[in-house]
Order: sequence, then C-alpha cells, then structure tokens
Amino acid sequence: MKRFLILSAKIGGVLILIVLLSVVAIIGGLRWSGEREWQQAQAELLAKGEKLTLEELLPPAPPDNENFFADPLWAEYTDMIPAMRELGVNRWQTRVPIEKRQLEQWGYLPLTPEEREREHQLFPHDKNPLPASVTADLSKQLHTAIPNELGYTNRRGEILALGKVLRVEKDPQKQKDEAALLLDLLAPAQPVLIRITELSKRSGASFPFRFDLQVAMPLPQIQPILTLQQILLSRVSPELILGKNSEAASDTLTLLRLTFIEQNEPFLISFLVRLSSVSLALEAVNKGVSRHAWTDAELRHFEEQLSLIDLQNASLFALRGERAFFNRLTPSQVYQELSSYADKLVCPKMVKAYAFLYSAFIQKDKAYQGLLVQKYLEDLLSSIPSGWNSSSQSIDREIVELRKKPVRRLIYGLGILPDPASYISVGALKAARIQTQVNQTLIACALERYRLAKGSYPPSLDAMVPEYLTTVPKEPTTGHPMQYRLLADGKFLLWAPDWNLKSLNGKPGEYSGDGDIVWNQPLPGKERPKSVSK
Repeated sequence: MKRFLILSAKIGGVLILIVLLSVVAIIGGLRWSGEREWQQAQAELLAKGEKLTLEELLPPAPPDNENFFADPLWAEYTDMIPAMRELGVNRWQTRVPIEKRQLEQWGYLPLTPEEREREHQLFPHDKNPLPASVTADLSKQLHTAIPNELGYTNRRGEILALGKVLRVEKDPQKQKDEAALLLDLLAPAQPVLIRITELSKRSGASFPFRFDLQVAMPLPQIQPILTLQQILLSRVSPELILGKNSEAASDTLTLLRLTFIEQNEPFLISFLVRLSSVSLALEAVNKGVSRHAWTDAELRHFEEQLSLIDLQNASLFALRGERAFFNRLTPSQVYQELSSYADKLVCPKMVKAYAFLYSAFIQKDKAYQGLLVQKYLEDLLSSIPSGWNSSSQSIDREIVELRKKPVRRLIYGLGILPDPASYISVGALKAARIQTQVNQTLIACALERYRLAKGSYPPSLDAMVPEYLTTVPKEPTTGHPMQYRLLADGKFLLWAPDWNLKSLNGKPGEYSGDGDIVWNQPLPGKERPKSVSK
C-alpha cells in the first residue's frame, strides 16, 4: 500500500510538472508569436506612412506667445501629484484642489444675500422651477446632490440651473429679470473669461502631457475647458434677451475659437469633448441667427471659423491616437495594471492569474487591433466624398469573419482592449452628425447675410453662389449639396439625411439615426428597440 501511494504521488507530481511545463510552453509560444505578429503589423503600418506613437502624432508645440496653454492660468493643471483611487490603483491629480484653481474658484463662491433675495423674488414659492429630469442631469454634472429648490451648493450650480430655467421661460418680462440675474451671478467669472477670450486668439494649443506616466497619464485640461464653454454659452442667451448683441457675438466668437483647442490632441476622449464643444458653439451661433441679432461683419467672422472645422478627418486623427495609446501597452504594464486591482477584489489570485494569462496575449491583440483600425481608417477615408453613413462601414463584416477563428475568440474573451467597432462607429456617427450641423450653420449665416442685404431669403442655395458662398457645403452623410426649402411664412428649412439615410423630407425621425438632421432642431435621442428573436 505504501509503495502504491509513493508511486501515485510520483505519477501525480510528474503530471503536474507536465501540465506546468505545458502551460509555460504555451504562454512562451504565445508571447513569441505575438511579438512576431506585432513586429509584422508595425512594419506593414509604417510602410503605409502611419505614425504609431502619440509623440509622433502630436504636432510641434507653438511658441509660448502663441500657445493657448502657455499661461499661468494653466500651470495649476500641469502640477500633478500621485493619488490613490477607491480600488487602490496609482493615479495622478492636480496639486491644487478644484475649488482653489484660478479658472474655477469663482464657481464655488456663495451667492450674496442680495442675490439670494432677487432669486427668491423671482421664485417666491421656494419651489424648483426645473423639471425633475433636468435637476437630475445637473446633479450628475456637478457631482453633488441638488435640492428641490434653487439654492445649489455653489455659484456654478446656480448659474447652470438658472440657465435651464431661462430656456423654458415664456413670460417676456420674467425672461429679462432672469437674464439680468444670470449675468450678475456670472460677474465673478468675468476676469477669467476675459483672459480666456484673449488666449483663444492665439494660433495654437499644446498641453504638456505626462507621457512618462504611461497608462496613468491624466488629461486634466479637458474638464475646465468644457466648463468654461458652458459658462460662455450661459452668457449668450441673457445677453441676447437684454439686447446686448455685440457682447453675445464676442462670446460666441470665443466659443468658436475654443472648438480648436483639442484638435491636435491625439486622444479619443479629447475628440469626443471637442464634439461637445462644437455643439455648444453652434447653439450660440444659431440662437443669434434665429433672433436676427448678428451683423454682417459678425456673421462673416462666424463663417470664417466654421469653414475651418473638419470633424470627419479629426475623427480619423483621434482613431490613430487611440491606436497609438494601445501601442504603448507592454506585457509587463498589462500585468502590473491588472494586478494592482487584485487585492481590492474578492478573488485576488484569480485576477492575478488572468493578468498573467492576458499579458501573454497583449502583443497579438495589439497587432490585430492595429491592422483592424487601419482597415477602418482606409474605409472611412475613402467614403468621405461619396457620403459617410451607416452603409459605408463594410469592415464590420470582416470583424465577424475574423472572430470565427478560435484564437481570436479567445483573445476577445480575455481582452481588455476595446472592440474597435464600438468606439469607431460611435465616433464616426457623431462626427457625421455634428459636421452636418456645422455645414448647416455656415449656410444659415450666409442666408442671414443674404436676408440683411436683400430683405428676404433666397429661393435656392445656388442663388448665394459666389457672392455669399463660394460653394454650397455638402451633406456629410451623402456627399450631395445640402437640401433647402423656402417656406410660405418667409422662413427656411435646411436639412440632410441622418446616419441611417431614412429621410423624412425635412423632419427628424422618431429614433436616433433615422429621419433628417434639421437646422436648429434637436436630434432624436431615442434608441430603436432591438428585435427579440422567438
């Protein structure tokens, strides 16, 4: 019996050793083949002239006197210190707390007793005039609980809330009272906004990114820029209501200039924030166009800025940047990053085992992602002239075929790198939509200049060429000229098919992507319900 147990132990030990050696051999083989595939992918991409690192994609920094970020206001965002998040992973944050930064500290000032009194006179019943959905949205933006009344925890919250109230206010006199209060609440921000307006006139913007921090690299400049744009937009409406059209035009021009701040940042998040920035600027321009508030000279300034916005090629730049960010990952970094979460989770050993296993796949994943992104880039680039829409992404079929291969299925089962289809489609869709709105706003400015000169809108867009438009801007989704109709009441309708090309002859659809993108009308946000297979 004793000999049997000894023999069994030896056999068991040999089997365990064989399994361990097999695992090591498999992992080693995956690392070797992955490295080979990654080298081959790099060679193929470099042969096509692609830039594969973030440093290569970044253009040279402009001189300090022409750099938007070369100002003491931004020094507080480049002074970073290490910080620990909830999961215990090393991250970085600015040394100066948000409420003490020069760009943002005004937003944390409490309202004065006089301002509170004026507020209560406008809303005497101590009742929140905002719909619950708007209140929840503001709470999410401000990362704080919002009470069921005006009386937010900081000045910025009050301004955003009052701006929402002003949008839905119908009474003309109350509109003026609310507009005057809103501008007074914004008064402490005036020095900062004046400085940002001056900086926006500089020819370039280059933020000093901490590439040495690898995957932990922060982007602290993004949120304050978006906040400043929201505050500038908050000024435009009350200025227009109170007849301060020249001040509104100045703020609108600053908003347009600020849409270029992120254009040289090779990050998908920067591109998505830029899309939001462009939307804010378009809203300001269109408010004034619809109220006939702008002069010919102001409209020309707006057109000059709008004509420089190219979101389709900008989305391709962001896609290259996302690929370059993935390229920075190494097996050791992947293992270290994933393992750092282990001690805070239920099964740390399983997490570390997963980290070790996936680190063997990372080079294969990078090679696959890099080539797949390249196919998307080439597919999208070739479709820009003829129309960038849901039918232009034939590459999706290739993804389905590639994933039928067992190794690819395993890589994506283990993978941490996102599926390119998920972020490419979203970015392309948003770029096509907002570029359509940019082109429509540019046309709307030309139409307004035509109206100022001739007293009415033209019978067709071609009537504005070449005096008011060099050429008629195209529909990004089809490549055709923008569609236009002069209405019986003297107004105009300007539209283009949305992403899915299911046009309704100048009306937005019920679901996102359907119907038309119509000038100065919101797009539907409702998603089409998915069909349920029986």
